[in-house]
Amino acid sequence: MQNIFALILIIVAIWGVFGFVSPRYEKVKTLKASIEEYDEALQLARQAEALRANLIQKYTSFSRTDLEKLQKLLPDSVDNVRLIIDLNGIAARAGMYISDVKVESGGQTSLARESAPTTVKTSAGGAAVEDVALRFSVTGPYESFKNFLFDVERSLRIVDITATAIRPGKLQNTYDLRLRTYWLKK
Repeated sequence: MQNIFALILIIVAIWGVFGFVSPRYEKVKTLKASIEEYDEALQLARQAEALRANLIQKYTSFSRTDLEKLQKLLPDSVDNVRLIIDLNGIAARAGMYISDVKVESGGQTSLARESAPTTVKTSAGGAAVEDVALRFSVTGPYESFKNFLFDVERSLRIVDITATAIRPGKLQNTYDLRLRTYWLKK
């Protein structure tokens, strides 16, 4: 009888290990692995938060005027009206005036108040950059045109003059310009 009782206890112990303890142990191992994954994700989140705080600190260290200059250099949206106003101000300082403004998109022209982005490029930092072409005319003497081009070159807004044509007049010349400007795509 003692042998049967010992045998039953051994069978119950084996069943307890394989039927009860082993599945629970596997579940605990799975939970420990997921806890390690969550701890790793939490550590990465802490690193990202520290990086974010560092970037915010650097951003707040810039003066307001520097941030405005940076926004003007490469804006985060296409603002054709602001660009035309800036170009008109430069032209006025040079003693010229702007006319026949058209925004180009893929070979088509549209009114200047419409947004007309063309190709998407990727900058070295990975941000998407779009460009827009603008066609307009300025009228005035040649010296004023040289001053206008010099001021456009010195302006903060990044523009590439891609084409120019001169139409001579009796008193003043008309200069047809095509330029391309860029902006960050969100």
